[in-house]
Amino acid sequence: MSPTSSLKTGAELRRAFLDFFVRHGHTEVPSSPLVPHGDPTLMFTTAGMVQFKPYYTGGDVPYTRATSVQKCLRLTDLDQVGYTPRHDTFFEMLGNFSFGPRAKGAYFKEEATAFAWDFVTNVLALPRERLHVSIFEGEGKLPRDDEAAALWRKLGVPADRIVALGRKDNFWGPAGGAGACGPCSEIYFDLGEKRPDYLARDAFWGEAPGDAGDRYMEFWNLVFPQFDAKPDGTLTPLAQPGIDTGMGIERLALIMQGCSTIFETDLFTPLVDSVLAKGKLTPASRTVATGDARIIADHVRALSFAIAEGALPGNEGAGYVLRRLLRRAVTRGRSKQGLALHGAFLADVASRAIAQFGGHYRELETHRDRILRLLEQEETGFGQTYEQGMERLERLLAQGDEDDPGGGGVRAPRHVRVPDRAHAGDRGLPRRDRGRGRLRAGDGAAALPRPRGQPVREDGRRRVARLDHAQSRPRLRVRGL
Repeated sequence: MSPTSSLKTGAELRRAFLDFFVRHGHTEVPSSPLVPHGDPTLMFTTAGMVQFKPYYTGGDVPYTRATSVQKCLRLTDLDQVGYTPRHDTFFEMLGNFSFGPRAKGAYFKEEATAFAWDFVTNVLALPRERLHVSIFEGEGKLPRDDEAAALWRKLGVPADRIVALGRKDNFWGPAGGAGACGPCSEIYFDLGEKRPDYLARDAFWGEAPGDAGDRYMEFWNLVFPQFDAKPDGTLTPLAQPGIDTGMGIERLALIMQGCSTIFETDLFTPLVDSVLAKGKLTPASRTVATGDARIIADHVRALSFAIAEGALPGNEGAGYVLRRLLRRAVTRGRSKQGLALHGAFLADVASRAIAQFGGHYRELETHRDRILRLLEQEETGFGQTYEQGMERLERLLAQGDEDDPGGGGVRAPRHVRVPDRAHAGDRGLPRRDRGRGRLRAGDGAAALPRPRGQPVREDGRRRVARLDHAQSRPRLRVRGL
């Protein structure tokens, strides 16, 4: 049974969410910058609560109820983008928040769960038999959240659809490692037994909410900030507990539009289709090209939003992250195994992204010329380096075949650099966060600044790329990017 609501498109879902919470006394707050100002704990904004962090720990608050659609950027699952139903780097997080004294309108678990259940079952009309929820099962000195379990049962959720999960899944870590934190409760939608055709045969589809599969899609995380985490790891109760929820609009669109991946929703298809239209695809290259087109669409969205705020590709910090995303997009587009594109293409994809999202995020239209100009400049410069490097690599491979027809192996000079392709996934990334809409300690720090004079992986170690060819070809080892 599919959702019966008429709300389908990303724009309709975005507006419906905000309007629902405004009707329930929330102040609609614009998205804060993607690159946070004055917060040294984060390189990028990774969750909707980032701009509200000070309100949870006391002091005067301008409102006790807020709702927003927050621009977010995470790189903890960079190697998963394009190959799973839900992973992306840039996303929009729908959220409702409460903080401050209850006497002034703040609320806690009972109201938060009631709001969420009302929205998903009445506004979105999601079939109740496909909905599951999770609670915190307790760990160490932290007690099980029986209160949340009782509230879900009161709303009509059967006991067999309430699963208890541990701290890794259902305890929200503070943004930047210190600040408000607490247990959380998540809402899952069962996508059904039929697994998407594009998934590898050995990929785990899922058997229960909270497992490593994607069948039970977690799409809304309700966090109950009850503690204040100190830098030394100690937790003290907050004087005024609050509410912080996050729902990725891309996952919600997947559910509402009956898609098998976020890249088939209206939030991505115009961009993905525009990339695929540029390539000369064959039956053999279409699968690779489709994955690459999804990665390009995701990375160009992220770049467009970041550049609109004045962030620039560079060699350090946030700039290095943006430059890395740009170069990954370029190499995916130019790969001969997939799209095999020639010439600049990022600016055209960005132009489509601006047209699609500029109505809600006016900064995209305002800074359109700067976005397109910078992307074209960066792509042109790197594209030349890429082509020269690939030409030299092919010559070395050909020379290896001539000099060593038996396949004994030839090693390229250390100074030869090959741009990152890594179809099998970038190595050395932080642990898989599973991308379930929650914010964990350390999020945003995954993309480390590049030390001067030394190519690095995301974990800070020197990258060593190995290209293994067929047995008739020599093994080539290349040290570099």
